[in-house]
Amino acid sequence: MLSLSKFFDNSALVAFTSDAAIDFTLNESNPALNEEQRSSLSKEAGVLIRALAWVKQVHGEGVIIADESFLTNGVLKEADALITDRKNVPVAVRTADCLPVFIFDPTHRAVGIVHAGWKSTQKEIVRKTYETMNAKYQTDYEDIFVAFGPAIRSCCYEVGDEFIRHFPKAVVARDGKLFMDLIKANRDQLFSLGVERHQLFDCRVCTSCDKNYYSFRRDNKKAGRMVSVMMMK
Repeated sequence: MLSLSKFFDNSALVAFTSDAAIDFTLNESNPALNEEQRSSLSKEAGVLIRALAWVKQVHGEGVIIADESFLTNGVLKEADALITDRKNVPVAVRTADCLPVFIFDPTHRAVGIVHAGWKSTQKEIVRKTYETMNAKYQTDYEDIFVAFGPAIRSCCYEVGDEFIRHFPKAVVARDGKLFMDLIKANRDQLFSLGVERHQLFDCRVCTSCDKNYYSFRRDNKKAGRMVSVMMMK
């Protein structure tokens, strides 16, 4: 697993993304973790994780406020981001090329995690997650720290001409082809809010290049899913 906790410099915060060692593809009829998944997550977190607060991801702009009930009800709401100010509530998203975005507000003790594929990025889900944290927890842009987890990068993310219209500043031309920079698109949303570079961390892992991670672009339907988890202990 790839730990991102050190960037946030807070011993009471857990933040990590799994790798291709375990598949976290969602079973909608039974979203509970199996024993192997629980054991792996608990080992990485350093505390027992019996369940995750996660959602049915729909490549939209929905942001859900999570609490302890998400760990027991077994019913998944549709959204692509979760926020919480509760301790021991691990919020999570699943990815296999899309960008997991970790947001931490140490001042008001709140976290957010985002599933930012291109469709959600076009709908500015990162900005909307921040705005929801601001409305719910009084989070200010000066307070937050943000980490970008493993995702497909502009080295591999070839796209069509329509992406120039969607992301005029995040599409680059190379060797007669167009490539999408998903990280830049989300970073620019944060910059527009006033977030500065020292508040951001990028793990720089390309899921398509690195076979230690799942990639839908590389493996298509054979690809499993990683899980990205954030939790305050």
